[in-house]
Amino acid sequence: MDVTIAAFRSQRVYVTGEVLKPGAVPVTNVPLYLIDAVNAAGGILETADWREVTLTRGDEERHFSLRDIYQGGRMEQNILLQDKDVVHVASNLDNKVFVLGEVKQAKTVFMSRNGLSLAEALSDAGGINEMTSNASGIFVMRRGKAENNEPRIDVFQLKAKDAAAFVLADQFVMQPRDVVYVTAAPISRWNRVIQQLLPTAQLVYFGAQTEDEITN
Repeated sequence: MDVTIAAFRSQRVYVTGEVLKPGAVPVTNVPLYLIDAVNAAGGILETADWREVTLTRGDEERHFSLRDIYQGGRMEQNILLQDKDVVHVASNLDNKVFVLGEVKQAKTVFMSRNGLSLAEALSDAGGINEMTSNASGIFVMRRGKAENNEPRIDVFQLKAKDAAAFVLADQFVMQPRDVVYVTAAPISRWNRVIQQLLPTAQLVYFGAQTEDEITN
């Protein structure tokens, strides 16, 4: 008598998050690896952060990167799954940086699946404003590791007085929630002060002129 298994239902892993068909994937007599489970769930969506895949096994939580597997060939990341494992593919919509200051359009820039460089972030914001910006004052502010329970901010500066500096900007890899700030040139700050003082000066001038006319 030959006995074969008609269906595997007692053991399964669960794939959630940014995949086409979230749900349970049965564990069969064929070894089930991380890539196999994601493919069985229909593959990842465009909104998926393929660098952040979380595997929950009991009380243990581990993090893996599909990018390292596919592009880097790091097959040690392609872990063998077990019954009741939960694989979660994170969303890329939370991975964004904020570009502020003297740029053509201050905005939130979302990171692509392959990451984001400083040059790309500035380009997506329309580039720096050549009329008002200080090319030596391009800063990236990043939350650092707290020391003695005190928050720390790491600040990086790009001096972009010549175009060659943007080659370095293209090599600077952004991290989620980074803040890019482009400072204003000194003459621009002075012009803004004048613009703020001008309405008050005009009001004083016209008030004095009206008083003289009434007196006359």
